[in-house]
Amino acid sequence: MLLGFLLLASIVTRFIYFGWPDSSIIDEIPFARYLSSYFTHQYYLDVHPPLGKLIVAGFASLFDFQPIPWDTDWRQEYTDNNYLILRLIPTLFGVLLPLIIYLLAFQWWQDRKLAFFVALLVVFENALITQTRLLFWDSFLLCFGFASILFYSYYRENRRWRYLILCGLFSGAAFSIKWTALSFVVLPLLIEAVDLLWRRLKWRDVANTSATVLSMAMLVYVSVFYIHFSLLPLSGAGNGFMSEEFRRGLEGNRYTEEQKAEPQLSFFQKFGELNRRMYLTNRRMGDHPYASQWYQWPLGEKAVGYWRRGDRDIALQPNLMVWWAGSISIALLSIAFVLRPANWRDPLLWIMVGGFVINWLPFALIERVMFLHSYFVALMFSLLAVGWLVNSVPWLKKHYGWLMIPMLFGFIWMSHLTYGLPPAFWILQS
Repeated sequence: MLLGFLLLASIVTRFIYFGWPDSSIIDEIPFARYLSSYFTHQYYLDVHPPLGKLIVAGFASLFDFQPIPWDTDWRQEYTDNNYLILRLIPTLFGVLLPLIIYLLAFQWWQDRKLAFFVALLVVFENALITQTRLLFWDSFLLCFGFASILFYSYYRENRRWRYLILCGLFSGAAFSIKWTALSFVVLPLLIEAVDLLWRRLKWRDVANTSATVLSMAMLVYVSVFYIHFSLLPLSGAGNGFMSEEFRRGLEGNRYTEEQKAEPQLSFFQKFGELNRRMYLTNRRMGDHPYASQWYQWPLGEKAVGYWRRGDRDIALQPNLMVWWAGSISIALLSIAFVLRPANWRDPLLWIMVGGFVINWLPFALIERVMFLHSYFVALMFSLLAVGWLVNSVPWLKKHYGWLMIPMLFGFIWMSHLTYGLPPAFWILQS
């Protein structure tokens, strides 16, 4: 019953008003142009790895999808149902995310009601809903990443290698969406190192685990780029970013015609050059009015405006009740972790604290423009910390169900910005 209700709530919150707005949202057209290249086979360059685009393009290929021309303006009124096809798969992954968090929380605490409560925090978090209803890649990253943590938790319970292999494959899939998901590859290695420190494992065990996770993750990452290159044999809009040698390997340009006899780049040469170019292009991203700093994210500051029509807006606006609960919980967990050495032996606390820290503090070192959605992975660890706090405090464990009241209030309060609806009368009054 709990899983059924959770699935229903997740479907309703993600699919209600699905297809609205029927015009483009901020980056939807550029992203649609990228994945359309797999239909035209013309080379493009994006700052992120290609798995997210490949997933949506693969799904769109099952329908009568018409590629988006490269010169399409980013502000569009949609005149057909192409955009619904592109938004559907990210939304479906958004539906799955609370279920993955439920399974993870249940694996950790063996308490179905507590796992249900933690998953509901994900269901009613407004910014997550907004980001997963539109053509963005974050729902893929979050599902793959936390599925990898789930499989690693299963592996720790019984040391069955199939779970470790799945952990590596899913962490590699997350990394193939965005580089920021490297944390999902690193985290199991960190926990294994902690076990080595406390002599629960031997060097050989840690080496085998690390080799398995890293090799599986790299296998996925390299395979994604192999598929990417095989689908883009023609010259395209991305040519100008690449070297002359790289462009010789693309069909339909003067280099191809003039120097057909010359040997072409190998896959690994192209793989290396493209990843270097992605890194350099990523560093040069300019300023933006909705940009925010890493220290603003735990309090949900600086929402990102996505769309406006008259008095209707869509924004990446958090449910502040959920974000603040997560921030308070991760702060208390971190204090308990640091001040009580007995907690250092608890691998679960290492996963939550380590997962939060390596998905938040490294952003302090990044100088380029950043946005609120970069906090999503750290947010998920903070919501799992809410579960730890409830499970650790007897009074809270008796009454935590009441905490859903402010969470639901926060969801309703911000829902007009989530779904692009007219502001409610009480917001206008305030």
